[in-house]
Amino acid sequence: MPARAAARGKLAETLALSARALLAAAFTVAAVVPVARAARVERIEVFRGGGWLYCEVGASDLLDARTRSTVESGLPGFCSYRFDVREEGGGSVGTVMLTLRLRLDLWAGLYLLSGPQGELSLPTLAAADSACSHPARVRLLPLSRLQPARSYRLRVEITVEPLGGSDQARISRYVRQSSGEAGDEFALNVGGLLGRFLGGAQRQPRGAPGESAPFRWSDLREVP
Repeated sequence: MPARAAARGKLAETLALSARALLAAAFTVAAVVPVARAARVERIEVFRGGGWLYCEVGASDLLDARTRSTVESGLPGFCSYRFDVREEGGGSVGTVMLTLRLRLDLWAGLYLLSGPQGELSLPTLAAADSACSHPARVRLLPLSRLQPARSYRLRVEITVEPLGGSDQARISRYVRQSSGEAGDEFALNVGGLLGRFLGGAQRQPRGAPGESAPFRWSDLREVP
């Protein structure tokens, strides 16, 4: 029993120290203060291959100062692309989401960019920003869902979050530490404090959606 109680106390102490370190990072990020800028879609290229519709995108102003500071402090940043294939003058045919997670490996000094295709190790934040800004060969829809002679457009929206929702949920669990025989406790809602010190909503405002030129899939270039 004494050993188990000691182990519980050690775990509580470790969690509390982790929470304090996380709050220190949050204060560091909050000190930067700049207002987030909306990311912009600069280029959209649509093509086909293997019976699927694909695209490549170029964006700018993706990692604003707040997101950069978040990542450099050791906390993750997230970038989400929303691809919406729409009939020309009509409604949506299908939507695809692509979420990229960027974090700094403090031990290795490398920026790790994770997405559906795996993880990239990048030497600098500028290289990570470039990789986030240019998602390549994004698979959208099977061509069987499109009419060969009908015109479509691809609409792209980008959202950047200094701290992603799943990480907030994980971090926001209450950290408890018992002290003394009276069993005094403190409970720390880290997610709430992060929300407060990072300026309320974590999400960078969406910029104006980008749209491709009208296309018919039968006219698109085919890439192996």
